Amino acid sequence: MNSLATRLLPAAALTLAVVSAVAQQPLPPNFKWASHVVFNKNQMPRLGNDSSWQQKTPHIAGNSRKEQIWGVLDYSFDTDLAWTDDMTVNFYVLMDASLITKAEYKDPLADPKQRFSFMQLTLRYSDIPKGKDHKVSAVLLPAALMRFGRVIAMGFEATVKGEVVFTTGNQMVAGELKKGLEMMIQKNPAVAKENWWTLQPIVGNDKCVKRDGYLVDRAKTPFAFSAIDDYEMSK
Repeated sequence: MNSLATRLLPAAALTLAVVSAVAQQPLPPNFKWASHVVFNKNQMPRLGNDSSWQQKTPHIAGNSRKEQIWGVLDYSFDTDLAWTDDMTVNFYVLMDASLITKAEYKDPLADPKQRFSFMQLTLRYSDIPKGKDHKVSAVLLPAALMRFGRVIAMGFEATVKGEVVFTTGNQMVAGELKKGLEMMIQKNPAVAKENWWTLQPIVGNDKCVKRDGYLVDRAKTPFAFSAIDDYEMSK
């Protein structure tokens, strides 16, 4: 081995060791992801304001004139770390079929006992770079908005590496389930601290049915091609 190679090998080994040590450096024991991944509360869908989350089909080449209404649930957040991985987000929606506004959408074969519809979607993200106004999104299909009534509750929860960094589920309009929830809170004030989608008297109600496939990833809808770089891609 020549003298140059002999001098270079130890330097290369030292560089590799330093890089490896940096890559494997554990987070401090008191590290809190919630301090570094911050959701923007003023940029979220508002249940009492349909215009904040209901959107028409985006205009793309070749689409028809029959614009439909979709429920687009965007949640925005900032990060101040170089990279954020292992983020899981859950979207929740509760609908009331008794609040269908157009007579032609009412289903004569619908089971009256299944008045409420519960939808849930779980998405996972990684490789989120440092920056502001990252977005994650779920979309409620037009068929759901036409067939299952009005959205009476929304919920959202985000975790990073198992730590809850943000949750919001206090939105619920007046109605049968909200009155029931208020009665539960009167009997047990601790219930007020729980998110509505965790409460069996709501999601386990015999008038509530879980419906899959109506709340979907934005990437599976026409909105995937609208402002694509503003949104994180789920894994």
